[in-house]
Amino acid sequence: KILARFLRRAWRRPANGEEMANWLAHYGRMRNPGDPPISAFKDTLSAAFASSHFLYLSEPFKSDKSRKLNAHELAVRLSYFLWSSMPDEELSALADSGRLLDTKVLGQQFKRMLADEKADRFAEQFSMQWLDLEGVDRVAINPQYYKDFDNSLKPDMVGETQSFFREVLRSNSSALQ
Repeated sequence: KILARFLRRAWRRPANGEEMANWLAHYGRMRNPGDPPISAFKDTLSAAFASSHFLYLSEPFKSDKSRKLNAHELAVRLSYFLWSSMPDEELSALADSGRLLDTKVLGQQFKRMLADEKADRFAEQFSMQWLDLEGVDRVAINPQYYKDFDNSLKPDMVGETQSFFREVLRSNSSALQ
């Protein structure tokens, strides 16, 4: 049960029966008679962290034919897109039940996640890349023309732009108005 719960969180999806059997067999191979079982368990968990299921977001390609994302793949992509993190319990439960594939439920989850402060990560990262806000630090201001400019204002300039983008995003309004 512990291994199944661990793999569920580490892989951002439930492990299937074959995967569980393989990991239990791995644990059995790591277990030395006379050693405490916790040692083999730690080795098994460490190996799970080295697996591609933990390190990468799996792509839905089994052959030359593409397919639609399943509920867990959709939950992971949505969560990493908006929150830069793994799905929370609510999103995971909806993926487990398959209800996340319902467009109405998906829309509700998108709105819920966007309203969460964790979505600020998306707004900050996206606006930094889109508007090249890191470039603000690379710009040298000529003190002959702008005598009152203080370089300590640069982080505030970036912060104001990111706050504006967050507001436009959350209120679904136009940046042109």
